[in-house]
Amino acid sequence: MVRTRPSHAPEYRCRSTEPPARSGRRDPLSNHDESSGPGQAETRRHLLRQLRAFCHVARTGSISRAAERIYSSQPAVSVQIRALEDKVEIPLVERNGPNISLTPAGREFHRLAMPLVAELDRLPDTFSEQFRQVAGDVHIAAGDTSAAVLLPEYLKEFALRHPDSRVNVRTGTGRECLQWLRAYEVDLVVAAMDVERSDLNYFPVVSSRFVLITPVDHPLAGRESATLEDLGEFRLITHTAGTHARQFGEMLIRQHGIPHRVDVEVDGWDAVKTYVEAGLGISVVPELCLNDRDRLWRIPFGEHIPPRTYGAVTRRDRTPPLAVRELIRIMDPAAPIEP
Repeated sequence: MVRTRPSHAPEYRCRSTEPPARSGRRDPLSNHDESSGPGQAETRRHLLRQLRAFCHVARTGSISRAAERIYSSQPAVSVQIRALEDKVEIPLVERNGPNISLTPAGREFHRLAMPLVAELDRLPDTFSEQFRQVAGDVHIAAGDTSAAVLLPEYLKEFALRHPDSRVNVRTGTGRECLQWLRAYEVDLVVAAMDVERSDLNYFPVVSSRFVLITPVDHPLAGRESATLEDLGEFRLITHTAGTHARQFGEMLIRQHGIPHRVDVEVDGWDAVKTYVEAGLGISVVPELCLNDRDRLWRIPFGEHIPPRTYGAVTRRDRTPPLAVRELIRIMDPAAPIEP
């Protein structure tokens, strides 16, 4: 409180019993002073909406897709992004027509804001888990093989134990799945991990031996064994350059000094099998991805390449949701996962 006195009035000094006046400092993320009273709560609500809109735009790279995810309109999301940029007084996004990309400052802001927004989105499930011991929804990312071969059995058991929980499964390459996990878009990844990452927890579940596959009319068809040198004699079908499976295979070939020629690059083990069946080359695949419908010749190759291990991957910087912990325990009852 500030009091004024007329200039002609005598001056009296005494010790005040009132609290000191507030300085009126400005919150850097607020359009109101700290002393603004009821307007402060509304400002915070606006800020949370802006942060949520920004993080979903950063995830999707699109105003329209972000609007769909948060059940809003494109104009409203655009307004929220601009308002957030006005608050921090730094450009956070770059607009290139319908596409949105983050500025360097935007990437750092997203790194800081995303954990908060992710926890807010999960708050109802977190509350139910803590006080009602109810497993909430679980969002999973998996490769084609994991989604088609591994997950159905485990998800069936999960559904029996938790009939009120919903499961969403997204499929993608190994690299895409880990990106979604790091961006808080999924809670769990089920895939092979050839090299462990320092920011992730990995719970191995199933190992699969490698098999050399050829067309049924190939020169190697009919043989019961093959060598690494045989790979250098024929055209190879492999995963796209830069994928984890491709890097793993190339590392093994280099270690043994095997000359090789890659003629076809595709994404996913199912695509590899299809191209081998068509007679475009040979490949080495995990036995897990093969089935009785494949028109292929199979040659055991486990003595040359260590088995490929599939398992569950979670973030190391947060406790997995109850639904994720329950699913991991179904996949591996001995998994060392914290309650």
